[in-house]
Amino acid sequence: MPSTNSILRLAIAVGVSDLPAISATLAYDCLRSVPINVTAAAGLINLYLPYLQFQSTLGWLKSPPPSYQQPATDIVGGFNDILTKVQSEQFTNEYDFEAAIQSLVTTAHDGHFGISLPLFKSFAFVAPWSFVTLSADGSALPGIYVAQDFFKISASTTSLPWNASAVTQVNGQNPVDFFSAYASKYAFGQIEPNGDWNLLFENPTRTVIGNVATFGNTGFFPDDLTLNLTFANGTSVSGEWTAKAEVNLTGVTSGQDFYNLQVAPSESSNSSTATAATSPKAKTQWGAPYPSPVAVQKDLGIGGYFTGYFLNETSIAVISLPSFDMDGAFALSFQQSLTAFLAECKTAGMKKLIIDVQSNGGGTVALGFDFFKQLFPTLVPFGGSQLHAIPALDAIGSTLFQSSPAFQESIQSRESPFSPFGNLDENLQAFTSWDEMFGPVSQNGDFVTTTLRNNFSDVDVTEAGSGFGIVISGYGNNSVVAPQYFQAEDILLLTDGYCASTCTVFAESLKTIAGVKQLALGGRPVTGLMQSVSGVRGSQVYAIASIAQTAVEVIQLNASAAAVLPPISDPPIAIDPAKSEFNIRNQIRKGSENVPLQFTYQAADCRLFYTGAMLADYTVLWQAAADAIWGNTTLCVQGSTGHPSAGNVTWVNAPNATTPGSLSTTGTTTNSTGTGTGSSASPTATQKSAAEGLAAAWSSLVLGGALAFAVMLL
Repeated sequence: MPSTNSILRLAIAVGVSDLPAISATLAYDCLRSVPINVTAAAGLINLYLPYLQFQSTLGWLKSPPPSYQQPATDIVGGFNDILTKVQSEQFTNEYDFEAAIQSLVTTAHDGHFGISLPLFKSFAFVAPWSFVTLSADGSALPGIYVAQDFFKISASTTSLPWNASAVTQVNGQNPVDFFSAYASKYAFGQIEPNGDWNLLFENPTRTVIGNVATFGNTGFFPDDLTLNLTFANGTSVSGEWTAKAEVNLTGVTSGQDFYNLQVAPSESSNSSTATAATSPKAKTQWGAPYPSPVAVQKDLGIGGYFTGYFLNETSIAVISLPSFDMDGAFALSFQQSLTAFLAECKTAGMKKLIIDVQSNGGGTVALGFDFFKQLFPTLVPFGGSQLHAIPALDAIGSTLFQSSPAFQESIQSRESPFSPFGNLDENLQAFTSWDEMFGPVSQNGDFVTTTLRNNFSDVDVTEAGSGFGIVISGYGNNSVVAPQYFQAEDILLLTDGYCASTCTVFAESLKTIAGVKQLALGGRPVTGLMQSVSGVRGSQVYAIASIAQTAVEVIQLNASAAAVLPPISDPPIAIDPAKSEFNIRNQIRKGSENVPLQFTYQAADCRLFYTGAMLADYTVLWQAAADAIWGNTTLCVQGSTGHPSAGNVTWVNAPNATTPGSLSTTGTTTNSTGTGTGSSASPTATQKSAAEGLAAAWSSLVLGGALAFAVMLL
């Protein structure tokens, strides 16, 4: 056990107003000096497991098809293993316990699935350098370079007496092997290694929106504290990992003090988090490597992300959208900016359109559908999804279906993802019974609901879902949309693999409904295929706080439902329920309802590696993408074109197989009550009944200061 002295030294190093870089070893010793409370740790997992059942991919993660490019993982079994270790006192400190949970969650490779652990987020371990990968021409295998060298050269207005040299060894290893091993252990949220790889390295788009490369910015303690680099020019350099404190340790003199400050529940669990007060100003442009835009969304850099460009020499328009994370006035501003820019494209005679969604981690789903409808006003997006059919969902849905007409018609009911009144069936018809929506449907040894679709004509729900920002183009009082200008064959979706959540919903509509091609950038330094959409393909993220709020509301309507709903009680460890989330909806393709898109293979139509010129000037990048797609496909990386999954084929076989494969499950509706691979089961009569006394007691509880429930009492 690290000594209390490490806490004292760290508390001295970390001041109230100054959070400096500190020794990684000192931070690690501090973290591992924090004791574990076995009762609290076990209580956290026991509280968490019922909520975990809302994660929609549990069965598929345990037994994925060959198309899935990450290892199988048993999430429920993993949590039970951690619980066993807690109960047998195999964890000697809180950090090791939390690191085990975080490592398990990472194996899901799902950006919608995470738990906000209090101690694990107290420090970030930072590498001495960051890196970029650069190809000579966009198709040749790239080398790895120190990012600081590259960007210093790119920003220099004069010739420097040196050039960046490729890294040939990292800690005595081939750099590709070193970074591949790091990615497989620590990368988060990507469904294939190419996507993991890209997130390790610097990208200007991520930089302008305030995100960082995942290499060297982690809550995990590094395997080697020293980073030794050898370069192609024969030189070498060494540097040390450091740590950055994310909490204020003033007054903390022991591991128990740290536990009381950060881990033990309090009325304000995040009161010790270090934050910097900023007053951002709106931008008129992103700056290098972006050129001067011809269109800029209002409040760019504050709450807006849309910019538009013209490559006049080739009559190509470019939309850059690194995020859909906009609501309220920002969502409306995006919608209006897009409308105006498309009109300007027509006036200027632009012939083709590139949509650059590099680093787009998603956001407000209504904006993804609105973007599609503005491009293709006569087409209808599918947007199919399925929920995990578990007893708790059955209790929620059946209660809502039997509630009063006033509650059924309320916005509260209609905007719930679990409500039969907020979802339509596969044919855009209202459900006539709860069982019609719930199913359950047998799928890969687990159970899901029938396929659900959005009701875009319910403009109240659309407005509420966008923070009262927009009505989707083509619906309600926004039904008049300008005629389609760009044809599908003249549009290209450009990604770096990190297209996630709402971005994947948008990309799926472009690909399968409209037939728009996709080009992927970067990936591992090997030839061959790359998926353009490797972020989470689930269509809705939902927090523990939101599930708990739903449970409270349902218990108010039906006290007996408490028997199968997750427990409503204060977490014994100060996790953040609003930031501990699950993917609750699997995104489903029309005609392929028996497999979530998360587990299919979807090759890009073409792949390019980044060059130095591309990262220094995005007009070079955009023109290179245009040349490869609309000019000469031999410019694409060898072996990256012509795969059937780049079209509408749903591919569940290995990428190098000659046929798309098929699944043994057919998606037929079943009333089976057996336990599936996700350790969940369809509801039974016993599970649906409960003691009124217990339910009444639970209905009065809340999740403490972390939640503010707005319960409708009817």
